[in-house]
Order: sequence, then structure tokens, then C-alpha cells
Amino acid sequence: MNKDYFPTMLLLASLLSCSNIENKFKHWIPNDNSRNAPKVISSIPSPNAEGVAKDQPVVFTFNKEIEQQSCIGAFSIQPPISGLFEFTGTVMKFKPSSKFRGGITYVINLSRRCEDKEGRDLEKAYNINFTAGRDTTEPEIISATGKKYSSGCGQIGALVEIANFQSGNFSPAGLCRDTPVILNSSKPMNRGSVEGNLLIIKSMQPGHSVLL
Repeated sequence: MNKDYFPTMLLLASLLSCSNIENKFKHWIPNDNSRNAPKVISSIPSPNAEGVAKDQPVVFTFNKEIEQQSCIGAFSIQPPISGLFEFTGTVMKFKPSSKFRGGITYVINLSRRCEDKEGRDLEKAYNINFTAGRDTTEPEIISATGKKYSSGCGQIGALVEIANFQSGNFSPAGLCRDTPVILNSSKPMNRGSVEGNLLIIKSMQPGHSVLL
């Protein structure tokens, strides 16, 4: 027998032996993709959801309890938004610290690094694409405030309500001549559109003006 073949055959036999041992003990290794691997069985929002509420928490429900820190590390969201995680049984919840932006599509990825309590990796990565709903509520001008002679027109003078558009109460009399008039709206407004559409018309009554 050629002596050169002996070391090669011995190495091959060793590899086959190691392979057999690995196959026998493979089900003991926690990071395999076995039927015992954790997996996501549902999510809120569901993949490709549209019109999602801006304050909607992201909820994952698993088939078993998971290791919290590994799943926090496996979580990512684009565009980035900060938030807090909560865990209850087989449920993992992400609560954003600020509202999602309307009309923006967010992409969430939960990688296989998310593990169960035995150290098994997630069966497969889980992805969610969803679009936050747009706010269709029209803005309203709630009230107007300014300074009156009765409360002082200087820097220490207090702002008082001179008009309440919801109740219909108006008391512009005695308004300081050089006071700014502050309009209070139900939601943030676009400065350019407000400046381009605000009119102040002199009223027929002496000393009164009308905001339009």
C-alpha cells in the first residue's frame, strides 16, 4: 500500500467520524433552525398596512417567550424613531416616544438575532412595511389674545382673550394700540399660508377691527 495514501485516509475517516457525531448531537445545539425555534406568529401593524394611527405601538406576538435583550438588539426601524420596549409573556411591544409622521412609510426589521430563553435564533427574520395615516382633520382658529389698557400695555402686561371663536365671545374694546394679536389654533399651522390669507379689516364701529 502506498504510504502517501495512509495519512489522507486517516484524515478522511476522522472527518466522517466528527460529522457523524455532529449529526447525532445537532438537536442539542440551541442556535439551530429546528421546529423549536421561536417565530413571530402575528404583528400589529400587519405587513403592508396603510393608514396606521400615528400613535400605534408596534406589537409582535411570538410562539414562545423570548430573551428580551437579544430581541431589543435585533429590532430596527427606518426612518429612525426612538421609543420604549415592553414585554408581557410572548408579546413584545415597541412604543414610539413621538408620533409617526403621516404619509411616511416605515420599515421595521426583526433579525434572527432575536432568541428564545434557550438561546435559539428566530426561525426567520420578520419585516413590516407600513404607512402612517395622514391627519385629515381641518385646523381651527380657537381664540385670539392681546394686551388691554386695563391689564397693562408694557412688557409686564398680561395677555387676555379678546376673541373666542368657538363660543362666539368677543371683547376687543380697550386693546392696546401697539399690542400683537396672537391667534391660537387647534394644530400647528403653516406660517406662509397663514400670512398669505390673514386680513385685518377696519370695522364700521369706531376703534374696532375684524380678523378674516
